[in-house]
Formats: sequence, C-alpha cells, structure tokens
Amino acid sequence: MKKECVKLGIAVLMLIVAVSLAANLVVAQACINNSVCPPVYGNKYCSENRSCQSVGSYQCINNTCVSAGGGVGCTDCPHGCLNGACKNRTIACSSNSDCGTSTTNRYCSNNSAACSSSLSYICNNPGTTSSFCAGAGMGGCSAPCPYGCSNGACINRTQNQTIVCYSNSDCGTSTTTRYCSNNSAACSSSLSYICNNPGTPSSFCVGGGAGGCSAPCPKGCLNGACINQTNQTIVCYSNSDCGTSTTTRYCSNNSEACSSSVFYICNNPGTPSSLCAGAGMGGCSAPCPYGCSDGACIKAPTCSDSDGGRNYVLKGTCASGMSNISYTDFCKTTRYLKEYACSGNICSSSDYLCSKSCSNGACTNQNQTIVSLRESRPGFLSSIVEWFKNLFS
Repeated sequence: MKKECVKLGIAVLMLIVAVSLAANLVVAQACINNSVCPPVYGNKYCSENRSCQSVGSYQCINNTCVSAGGGVGCTDCPHGCLNGACKNRTIACSSNSDCGTSTTNRYCSNNSAACSSSLSYICNNPGTTSSFCAGAGMGGCSAPCPYGCSNGACINRTQNQTIVCYSNSDCGTSTTTRYCSNNSAACSSSLSYICNNPGTPSSFCVGGGAGGCSAPCPKGCLNGACINQTNQTIVCYSNSDCGTSTTTRYCSNNSEACSSSVFYICNNPGTPSSLCAGAGMGGCSAPCPYGCSDGACIKAPTCSDSDGGRNYVLKGTCASGMSNISYTDFCKTTRYLKEYACSGNICSSSDYLCSKSCSNGACTNQNQTIVSLRESRPGFLSSIVEWFKNLFS
C-alpha cells in the first residue's frame, strides 16, 4: 500500500510539471525568434557636434523577448547639431545682400581733393550649395578743390558746397600712351576719367586705367606699333587672337571647391591700334562636408546591400557609406542566420531562425514562413498524456 501511495505521489508531481510546461507553450507567445524582438531606441541628443541615440537590443528566449544589453550610436554633424539632429548643409548666399552691404566712403586727400572709395559684394551661384561671395572695390579723387575740401566734397565760396563736375571732361583728359616693350612687343596704357552724379553737389570724379601688350613683333616695334611692310600692324581681330581663356579648378587646404579663371580681350579689333588685355577672377565655395576632389565637393556617402535588404534566402554584403566598412551575411549556427541590411547610411544586423537550416550565409529550403516553437515540436502534449497512460496501466 505504501509503495502504491509513493507511486501515486510521483504521478501527481509529474502531472503538475507537464501542465506547467504546456501552459508556458500556450501562453508565452511574445516572440518566435529574435527578428520579432525589435530594438528600443532612446531620445536623440547632441554630443560634441554629433547626433547620438541609445539603443537597447532584445533576443527571444523561451518565447519571451529578453533584454540583451544596449549601446549608443552617433553620427558626425559637419554643420553642427541641434536638439539631437544634424543641421542641414548651408547655402552661403541667395542674393548680393547676403554677402555684405555695399559701402561708399568719401574723404579729402592731403592736397584737398574730394575722394571716394566704394566696396560692392556679389553672390556667385546664388541659392545653391556651391554659392560663394566675392567683393570688388573702386575709387578715385577729383582735382584739388580751389576752396578746400570737407567731408569728401569740395567747398565753394558761397554755399560751402561745390559741384565737382558736370561731365567727364571736367575730371581730366583721357590719355592713351603707346610704347614698345623690351621684347619688341607693341604696348599701350590708357587712363580715363568719369564724372559720377554730374551737376550735383555730390558729384565726384574717378579715374581708371587699362593696358596690355601684343605678342613680340616679328619685325620689331616702333612708337608702340609693330613694324611691317607698311609700318603698321593689326595685333588682333578677336579675343581668340590674344590667348585662350582658361578655368582651373582645385581644392583648398580646408576642403573648399575653388576655381580661378583668366580671360583675354582684344581692344580695337581689326585696327592698327588693336591691343590685347587680360583679366582674372576666382573664388571658393563653403567647406565641403564630405571632402573635395578635383575642385568639386564629394557627394554624401550612401549605403548599399547586394541582396536588396533583409533577404534570408540569399547571401549578401552590406556596404556602409558612413564608415566605408562592409558586412557579409553568415550562419551563426546550423539554423541561425546573421542578416545585414541598410538602415539609413549605416548597416544594421539581426539574427534570423531558418525554418530548415542555414548554410553559406543564407537559409536553405526556406519558404519565408516563420516556424513557431509549437510547430517545431509536434506531439509534445500528446506524448506527455501517453506517458501518464503507461504509468498507470
């Protein structure tokens, strides 16, 4: 009798264990494999011009998503970080006013001439990321004021104001000087005067000069002109006769995309007084966030995945655009696959349970249907019931 009681007690205990196991299999259905347990992301924040975010990862253990630790991921912000997000790349200028305020400064010279100097700003490629600002200045002085100069204007006898000029001829006589250079080139230099605000108390004069030389004269130079059979020569008929305009693109030391251009102009084309002149200009863009190559900003890096994303039946390689590192899918065990895919510009990974097996970085005989734990252990409850029947038979 005692032996029968002990046998009955063991049976009851095994029944309790079996029912508990069965309950876990039925109720605990929070997950089937690790791919069902999504990571948990914290709020983004800024750290030394980087956008950072904490990430907690989970894995499926006994059909329940259990914490598997975490970490912090950060992205460099070339233009600074604000409220956890990278600032957008800036446009240097959209109009001339974005580059600065044009100014004119009027003053009196030591010999009582009324003078002015102006500074103007220009926005190149306005409204684009390659926009950049350039400045230009000009200035000049009138003839000495007979009654003195005040605040950059000549003083007259009655109103303490004067009208400096009524026309360009009041400012001076434009002149052109022709001469021969040491290498027998025909050269000329010109000086011209312009009356600004003519006929008003704010009128003032400015002067400007230009000059240049032809190619060396094959038969020599005389009085600033090349000698030929008729003692005259035509230096140029068009701009192309003076030289080839060139543009050079390069990168500055702080990763700016820069260019410099040289232009040639034929003055008085097709005449014996023709001459060539050259001019240059250049500038740089804002610093390129991803570097500069051959005078142009390098485009933002991108992420690529050879198998098109989370494809569990095809082995692929994910190349991160941010770190220049690639990751290839591989089998962690005979059934678990480590799958890599793009997440923005970086590669992220997940563990996937193959329905059959894992080989050479891909699931084999995979029908893309996730097999649950209950399906992978058929007849478990029925085998327990059969065990109890045999126990009491």
